[in-house]
Amino acid sequence: MSYTFPNRFPVPCSAKGRSYKFIKLENGIRCLIISDPTEDVASMSLSVATGHHADPSAVPGLAHLCEHMVCVSSKEYPQVDLYKTMVHEVGGSWNAVTVNEKTSFFFRIPLIASSDDLDQESSFSKIIKVFASYFKHPLFDSNYADREVVAVDNENAKNCSLTSRISFHGLRLLANPNCQFHRFSTGNYETLHGISSTVSIKATLKAFFKAEYLPERMAVVLKGPQTLNYLQRVATSAFSSIGDQKKTGLSLFRKHTEITSPHPREDLLQSQVAADVWLRRYKTVTFPSRGGRFILIHKKGSGDTILRLFFPINLQSISFSAKQLEIFQSFWCHILGSESFGSLNSKYISSQYVTELIAKVATISSSTNALELQLALSREGARNLDKVIRLFFDFTSLFSGDDPKFKRKLAKAFSQFNGIELYNFYYAEAGAGGTDEIRAFSERLLSPLEVFGQWFFRGSPCFDSTDKGFAGSFHESESFWIREANKFISFVNDIVSPDNLLFSYVGDTELVGESLGSENLPSFKDANFKFSYKMGRLAMSSHSGCSTAFSIPPPNAFAPSITDEQCNLLDMFKAIEESSLEAGLGYSVKNISAISLPQLAFSDDGTQFWIKKESDPIYMDKLFLSVELTSLVDRGKTTCSHVIVLELLCDLVKVKLRETLYPALVMGYSYDIFPSLKGDTGIVIHIAGPKSRILNVFSLIVYEAKAVSSDFKINVTPTEFRNSRIRIQKKYSAGQSLPSHSLVSLGLMAVMEENTWLLDTRMEALEDLNFATADSICSHLFDVCYSTFLIHGDVDDIMASRYGVLDCLNSLVKEFKGQNDCFVPSTIHLPQNCNYIAKDTCKDPTNALAYFLQTSPRSDTPSRAITRLLAFILSNSLLSKLRIQYQLGYVVLVGSRVFRKVEGIHITIMSGQMGPEALEAKVEEIIMEWYEEFVKDLDETKFKSLYVNKFLAAYSSINQKMNTAGRAPSLTQGSLISGMSGSALAKQHQGYWDQIVNRSYRFSQNLTGEDTIDVSVIEQLRLDDFLSFIKARILPNSGSRIKVSAMLTTERSREDVEQMLTPVRIYFFLSSVGLPIKKDALVDILKTSGDSKIALCKNLLKYYRSQGKALRLISAGLAKMSLAVLPGPGNLSVDFHRHSEPVHIDPVHLQEWQRGIGFIHGESLSVTLSRFSGR
Repeated sequence: MSYTFPNRFPVPCSAKGRSYKFIKLENGIRCLIISDPTEDVASMSLSVATGHHADPSAVPGLAHLCEHMVCVSSKEYPQVDLYKTMVHEVGGSWNAVTVNEKTSFFFRIPLIASSDDLDQESSFSKIIKVFASYFKHPLFDSNYADREVVAVDNENAKNCSLTSRISFHGLRLLANPNCQFHRFSTGNYETLHGISSTVSIKATLKAFFKAEYLPERMAVVLKGPQTLNYLQRVATSAFSSIGDQKKTGLSLFRKHTEITSPHPREDLLQSQVAADVWLRRYKTVTFPSRGGRFILIHKKGSGDTILRLFFPINLQSISFSAKQLEIFQSFWCHILGSESFGSLNSKYISSQYVTELIAKVATISSSTNALELQLALSREGARNLDKVIRLFFDFTSLFSGDDPKFKRKLAKAFSQFNGIELYNFYYAEAGAGGTDEIRAFSERLLSPLEVFGQWFFRGSPCFDSTDKGFAGSFHESESFWIREANKFISFVNDIVSPDNLLFSYVGDTELVGESLGSENLPSFKDANFKFSYKMGRLAMSSHSGCSTAFSIPPPNAFAPSITDEQCNLLDMFKAIEESSLEAGLGYSVKNISAISLPQLAFSDDGTQFWIKKESDPIYMDKLFLSVELTSLVDRGKTTCSHVIVLELLCDLVKVKLRETLYPALVMGYSYDIFPSLKGDTGIVIHIAGPKSRILNVFSLIVYEAKAVSSDFKINVTPTEFRNSRIRIQKKYSAGQSLPSHSLVSLGLMAVMEENTWLLDTRMEALEDLNFATADSICSHLFDVCYSTFLIHGDVDDIMASRYGVLDCLNSLVKEFKGQNDCFVPSTIHLPQNCNYIAKDTCKDPTNALAYFLQTSPRSDTPSRAITRLLAFILSNSLLSKLRIQYQLGYVVLVGSRVFRKVEGIHITIMSGQMGPEALEAKVEEIIMEWYEEFVKDLDETKFKSLYVNKFLAAYSSINQKMNTAGRAPSLTQGSLISGMSGSALAKQHQGYWDQIVNRSYRFSQNLTGEDTIDVSVIEQLRLDDFLSFIKARILPNSGSRIKVSAMLTTERSREDVEQMLTPVRIYFFLSSVGLPIKKDALVDILKTSGDSKIALCKNLLKYYRSQGKALRLISAGLAKMSLAVLPGPGNLSVDFHRHSEPVHIDPVHLQEWQRGIGFIHGESLSVTLSRFSGR
């Protein structure tokens, strides 16, 4: 039996093809079923109303450990990690999260775009069946508890290094010592491993699970392209028997009785599972009575200095409705987070106190929220912390007066804010959040639903026709908005005051001592995060009356007129609701063959203009515009100085437009301007957002670029120039501190690609750059340019779009030309049977190898297809040998790698024990061993079934990247995604743009940016031909393969590295063999043992015996440790003949070496583009 609730809730227009159903199973589990025929993935999330606050006071982290242990094994499925294995085998992903009051488990798997192959669909139901069993009869096998305790401890160790986590833990320390929020939550080795000394871990976990994981406290969300009926059957069959030990072995498609609640809407909105569970548990308020208090946490030299201001809200004593409070909190974030002129952020930036401001709401518990302002402080800001806080209260004094004009202005701003929120949700991309979306839905089902009203799917309410007095926007219901503005002012004055302030500072506490008078405060040490801190009270009055320098955000100039027609917007939502109710009647998976490709709309000597017009509702009102301008000044002579000047230019443009374009960000636009990543002299401008004002945003960027470049001396002050250099220097410094495997990957790119300068070279050029040089280069940058355009999305008029963009650019560029003259950096032309090695050093304590085997020019369609198949195979079988069997490094990546003109197979390894030369020798041995195992007993039939068919199935999935672990992107891949709204759309646009700017134009229907491949090549591929391909291009004994390696060796001495990394290696190894140990204890044992391996083993034996471990387990583990972890001579033998001797490249003279080798030359651009004209 299950109860069904109608799903009359507003959804975005892009979700009109979705259908929804809310049901309640007979055991009390609330379910949301989502059928979306446009999806090619199926996903599920289960949330339960338990979390950190359920930890016994003596066992911090127990809820977190339970989350780790629940999905290990069950009575029905005792195989360890079966659920996780099943998800990975079909190319999916899984995760779980524990927060204060909720714990969530979720996964997603790809579906194959085939109408007659439902194997992946059955995989979904099978995985859910296994998954659900863990919530009926989890085994909590104590043999795996140590493993998960170590995993929790590792998470905590990571948290202890994160400034944001440290700062939030500071807020916990400010809380009432008797409340649950005050306690340490994540757990670590010390808090969890001690359970076994008093009672078994298994018994403790079973008792916790029995008390907390009750079905009436659970919520489940299922989403996929399958029908609602199918998904409901899966949910009912899998989850109905949770909590009922008598019901086992239910059939997947068992019949169920469905009852519609007589008052469904009221029942659903009255649901508040989490609040019902938790409010009765809280015996005291979260934060003590009013009195501004602070915590100063010392983290010297961290690079990050963070100040977080918190204003707690007691939800049990607030005088506003739950919906009003939620809207007031959102409006507060909107006002405080504004970067417009007159905003608090604007004042902070101009004072050089703050580099970033974020306003948000911290959810503490069912009884407490907090308004939060997070500030990234400069050194000057830290020294003047009292002034930073004073400025905040000066700004909030705007709300303390009784000025009717201000209230009217605030009411208008509130109305427009509500209209913009409605508009942005209406045009939002459905499903952009992936598993984060369904996790949010399942956790939302546990929340008080009255908070959301009819806006469940949005996650935050808006004012609408259900609110008394609401009749639309300000001009339609002025009295309503003035009333709400007055209530908002009361809300701010009640909550945002000095005596309700708590703040957490993380940084150099010596800088703030004088400004706060904290020099003489006692210092404490946190037992779990290990930081030093001071606590005190803040003496400050409400405000100084200096609010005249501030203002609330002005009317948004980028908002379309429909945002002032809120009744019309609400009517539009109703139409979508009706469409959603009728959707999802059949099962289908989106087929990639139906996707159109970009079209060349216009091309001449100075321009190529591409259009990708979309009709899918997901693109409604959305445009993506990407433009590249390639300068022909100093053609072919691009230097590193040119690149640095372009970095400065782009940085200055963005800083100068920060306040002007902030309202565009509020309207859902995103934009960026950055130097071309191809090694030429050029810039890329990218904008995404509603189509109505996209040209306005573009023109502002273009005009500012013109002002800076043409009149550099006039429009850029020496201070702005200096600050821009500092920001770029910080960015490069951050790059230099990347882990060795990332740096070696960049090094390989610098070897292969023309004009891809190393970070050291860029830093030197930045140091040498002066104001006069920047002015000289900028002044002629845009005299003559070649332009490349891609407009993608809901395009109305192609010609109008073209002329609008070009007219705007005419103000910046004097002349467009150079189709066959502009400099196009290329890839080096490597000869056959070559073996090049580039070596360098790094500050990281580990060594790294990037091993690249070139297998195909990007223009060679058959070889490219075979390379993709080979990468698919190697990323599973070879990767397993390198990472697991031989344990070559902490990081091991295997897959395909794409450069401008070629692609091939890469193996990237980071190791603390082996040097890069030894790694390469071992890799080549393992490749030969892998090949012998691969061909053994392999015939044509097995080759097709085991490899070819699986590859083709994975390739046919529209959104799924090929399973090539660690595949490195092409040079420009990913350059736009970080600045674009909507992940799926962003990836698709990025993929097409990557093809265009790299001039490959091999567009494919998948969304990853990969070159299209000829599937028929793989379908017709014979085993003998595939093996010949491997022998010629992969095996070390080949006489024709093309191989390049980049190697990084740590600058630190071997002794220093061993001293640093040996404890880490031993710690993780011992944990993996069931012998976990406290880190401090291990360090002490290593210190006592000195260099003696025998002494180390004896001391470890003594330690584990004192912990009650079995002698047999200890002996086996220590024997393995001696072989696998402790450093040895590392001698390697190579028993095959290499045809090519290594040739070493000097990184200092890299450009000279590249010019000597030569570069690959392609056909002229005009010839290439002629093939697309008239299509």
